[in-house]
Amino acid sequence: MLVLGLTLLNWRTAFITLLSMPLSVLLGMAYFPLLGLAVNIMTLGGLAVVVGDVVDNAIILVEVAWRKLQANAQLPEGERRGKVEVILAAKDEILSSMGYSSVIIILVFICERKAQNKHLKSENSKHKSTST
Repeated sequence: MLVLGLTLLNWRTAFITLLSMPLSVLLGMAYFPLLGLAVNIMTLGGLAVVVGDVVDNAIILVEVAWRKLQANAQLPEGERRGKVEVILAAKDEILSSMGYSSVIIILVFICERKAQNKHLKSENSKHKSTST
């Protein structure tokens, strides 16, 4: 928390980022049984990459929202928008890039898993042919 607070220079931002990490891990591991995944180096590595992406996206969203809220506060009273509207505008600004980065990570690990399954099947067929 101290490192995040000193890096981001905002304790609220650090708390949001710190909260997103364990939630991401728990939600990710909740899907392991549904997807037939075991806890191994590959899945934990993938989970680490995804958690890094989630934290990175959380920091970016908070920074963009903070910048937009500060710009909104500088406007004259009649031109100011509501906080929720400003935060949604910040989300819309970076939503596509966050989505693309998440989709790329998912595709990389799906392709890797398929390649790993194909390799395991070929290894199993080799062992069966040598044992008969």
